[in-house]
Amino acid sequence: MRIIAGSARGTKLKFPSEETTRPTTARVKESMFSILHFSLPGARVLDLYAGSGQLGLEALSRGAESATFIDKKADVCEIIKGNAQKCKLFEQCTIAALDAKEYLKTTKVQYDIIFLDPPYEGSNIRSLLDIIARREIISLDGIVIVESNSPSGEYENFIVQKSVKYSGTYVTLFRLN
Repeated sequence: MRIIAGSARGTKLKFPSEETTRPTTARVKESMFSILHFSLPGARVLDLYAGSGQLGLEALSRGAESATFIDKKADVCEIIKGNAQKCKLFEQCTIAALDAKEYLKTTKVQYDIIFLDPPYEGSNIRSLLDIIARREIISLDGIVIVESNSPSGEYENFIVQKSVKYSGTYVTLFRLN
């Protein structure tokens, strides 16, 4: 996998070798970023369950102001750090080895774009979106992008702006209701 566009275009990324990590495919990533195109310049981005960091790094490469990467495994965070350095985007990054839900419960930062790509098994998207809305972690005109293995309906505090299926992957864009 590579960065598709922007300042780090063509940079090849390293990925964790664990079976639990599921990289976003190039086709899905291209679709996400064509939708986000006008929202990226100057955006504050949160990449939860970051894996290789490819989504946050793609956003930075395309003009986002900053990106926070959260993954509970320290060795995975080291891969993100290496990828950020390779892309020459490390100065714009915050990387932390934390549980995503715990981070959401404690952060005081508000984001414009949140990538939410939890492991398909055992993820509770509803509770994560509830925390994001209740704690006002997303800006009023912000976007939460959820990648999952089943269609996402509307939630109490969010409306579905767009939902697309690619093979066994659903990408849903939410905005605050």
